[in-house]
Amino acid sequence: MTLTPVLTLEGHKEHVRSISYFPDSKQMISASMDKTARRWDLQEGKEIEEARDVFEQGVFAVAVSKDGRWIITAGGDFDHGGPGEIKAYEVETGIMKTFRGHERMVTCIDSSTNSTLLASGSWDGTARVWNLDTGKLMGGPFKSEDWPGAVLFSSDSKKLAVNFKDDDIANTVYEFDATTLQTSGAPFEGHTKIVTGLALSFDGAILASASDDNTIKFWAFTSQMILTPVEMSDEYYQSDNITFIAYFPDGKQMFSGSLDKITRRWDLESGKEIEEARDVCEEEITAVAVSRDGRWVITGGRRGKRPELKACEIETGMVKRFEGHSRSIICIDISADSTLLASGSYDSTARIWNLETGK
Repeated sequence: MTLTPVLTLEGHKEHVRSISYFPDSKQMISASMDKTARRWDLQEGKEIEEARDVFEQGVFAVAVSKDGRWIITAGGDFDHGGPGEIKAYEVETGIMKTFRGHERMVTCIDSSTNSTLLASGSWDGTARVWNLDTGKLMGGPFKSEDWPGAVLFSSDSKKLAVNFKDDDIANTVYEFDATTLQTSGAPFEGHTKIVTGLALSFDGAILASASDDNTIKFWAFTSQMILTPVEMSDEYYQSDNITFIAYFPDGKQMFSGSLDKITRRWDLESGKEIEEARDVCEEEITAVAVSRDGRWVITGGRRGKRPELKACEIETGMVKRFEGHSRSIICIDISADSTLLASGSYDSTARIWNLETGK
């Protein structure tokens, strides 16, 4: 089944790097390397132009706080260095806060579940924690030899996982107290190659990490103990790395995507792949997501003349393909009610799709 977009959001002059729904699914924020962050009314299908934010440099990451109060944007100069930019816009009042301290482009952000804290990671080799209400630095900077690839708050907002490079290979994940950024216990060590993604189970108990070593490892977030790792057997070992992972809402299964053009579904209780659910895509996988109701698995791909975006309905196995982008898919997001899919692309557009009808 091939679907066309419900809505195409046009206006960005360069590729859309990041997108995020508001909790009510009626609005969306998008970030682009054209130095703008744009807010969209999805019911009208138009940009809320007065809410557009112009940066001095490209916008690399965007997030909406869990309570919908804050829009957070981050970026910097991709090519020539210079200080990173982080801004938080309070939706109701229009107050803009600027967070200064990072010396290079900010590449990853996360807001805490209680919407009071913001974590950021930068090419300057530091991770920092900020208070969204005051704009002040709460923790850090925690310094490393190289840049953090991901920051992720625990569901109780008390812990922060940061993936730093170590000896030029980001194979170690550190846990910090979210308010002091002091390390908590021993680091999560076990991967032999770069860690490419982090995911936290819905109950906040298990941290998962994906790596170029073709494994997904699971850690007890409270004890730093490694649980049963998921590894590719010799039968289907691939040379290309796992790039994205996503939990199912019940925490019993996980979905992974790889540059080998294969998506896999894992039974986390047995530690084995559900092989009949394996999907071979036409292009390399650049993004995966699972809807909050567990009904849909979404994959986005890149390279080649035809970008690939599709949704698989878990219960029926029905696959829906979404056609409209002219260049590679960069990012995807699913609305909180699991009815709408958003996608951002190198074609400088963001598109909205109805997962049920495609209309």
